[in-house]
Order: sequence, then structure tokens, then C-alpha cells
Amino acid sequence: MALLLSPSPAVWGEPQPSPTPPAVESAEEAPVAPLHANFAEKATNAISLLGRIKLQEIYTPSFQGGKSGSENTYEFQGLLPIPWPGSTESGQLIRLTVPFTRPVGNNATYLGDIQIFDLMTVNFDWGLVGAGPMAVFPSAASRSAGKGQWQLGPALGLQITAIPRWQIGFLAQNPISIAGDASRSNVNELWLQPMVTYHLDDGWYLNSDAQLTFNWVNGGRQYPVNLGVGRIFEIGDQPVNLNLLYERMIHSQNTAAPTDTIKLRFTFLLP
Repeated sequence: MALLLSPSPAVWGEPQPSPTPPAVESAEEAPVAPLHANFAEKATNAISLLGRIKLQEIYTPSFQGGKSGSENTYEFQGLLPIPWPGSTESGQLIRLTVPFTRPVGNNATYLGDIQIFDLMTVNFDWGLVGAGPMAVFPSAASRSAGKGQWQLGPALGLQITAIPRWQIGFLAQNPISIAGDASRSNVNELWLQPMVTYHLDDGWYLNSDAQLTFNWVNGGRQYPVNLGVGRIFEIGDQPVNLNLLYERMIHSQNTAAPTDTIKLRFTFLLP
């Protein structure tokens, strides 16, 4: 009777199936940071929905147009992406820039004018378009570190990503004075930043993104060009972007402009 009630098939001489061992994920299969081509393209795209914390040093050893001496600016820049429901490539992108400047002829470093833009970005098969408002706040702790004006204006960005290895586009902003110190000049100028990036292998890339300035108030112009090299890599599990650029002013009008500029950028990428 005990044999008939036994649940074990071994009692009847039937072969036992080998137990299936639990799945073990090998070290080679462990997930890693997405440093593939698509991620690298997002990391170098100024309007992509990728969270970033960027630290930038801008060193200008000399000026032209009646200004002499050297100047240093240190920028903290944070980018906050807010994807639309059901999308990872279209949504809202908020960028905050906080500069600290050591002006010409000064040994102290001061907080400059804080900038922000808020773009609505839409992704297409060929690239990305973003548009929205931008603002500049007269937060400078020294007269020489800012313009003393509350400024508001439009911002527009475009990036073409359909060409393998290439990114081509621009970011345009036009701050306009709406209030501020009556003793300071009104602001109405276009910041036009053409952007070209060519991706190499192993995270390396070449880029150019010099910002042209058109002052609609006094006719001032600045036309710089630059060229840089950068690499996207990991420190531990943290992806980062390191970029070094040299910039040269090829034409300026009615304004004191940098002759040469060196820019060093270090960005924490937050996928």
C-alpha cells in the first residue's frame, strides 16, 4: 500500500530527469553603460534628451578692439530632459548655465549673468528640432561680469543626424532687454552657434561649435572659428565626455573681442 501511494517515480524504476540548474548571468553578459554609436551621438548633440552636468573653463589670453589682458570664465551647465509620455527622443529640455568670471584686470572671480532656455524638442527620422524661450538674469556680482539687464527672447535648435558619423546643426538664441539698470546699454543680440561633429572610432570625435554674435543695437559683430577633439569614455560605471577646443577670432566689429580662446569641457552624462 505504501508503494502505491508513493509520489516518487524512482520507486517504479523510472529514470530521474536531471535537475535544471538556475540561470547564472556571466560577467561577460552583465549590462554596461551604453557607449555605442547612438549614445555617442546623443552625448554630442546640444539639444538631445540626455541629462548632463557640464563643467567648462574658457581661457582668453588676449583681446582685440581696445581691451588688453587675459580673462577666465568657469561655467556650470545642467541639462534636464523631460521626455513626453511614450517617447524617449521628443520632449522638453531645460538648460541652466551659471558662469563665474575673472574679468580683465581683476584678480577676483565673480558670479556672472545666469542663463536658461526651455526647448520643446521633436525627433524626426533625419534629426531633431527644438524651440522655446530663453532668458538671462542680471545676477552678476560685478559690473564687469554682466550686462545689468533682464533679458528674454526666443531659442531655436536643429541637429541633422541622418548622415553616418556626422552631426550638423545650429543653436540660435536672441536675448532682448525687458528691464534693468537704466545706466547700462540695452541688449538685443543674436547668438548663432553652428555645430559640426564627426565621430571617429572608440568614442573619439572632432567638433566645431564657435558662437557668432550679431549686436542689433550698435552693429557689433564677432565671427570666431574653432576646432576641437573629444572623447566619450567611462570612469568606473560613469560615462563622461571630455572636449578640448581652440578658437580664433577672424573678424570683429564695434566690440572688444577675444583674439584666441581655449575651451576645456568635462561633462557627466546621465543616461
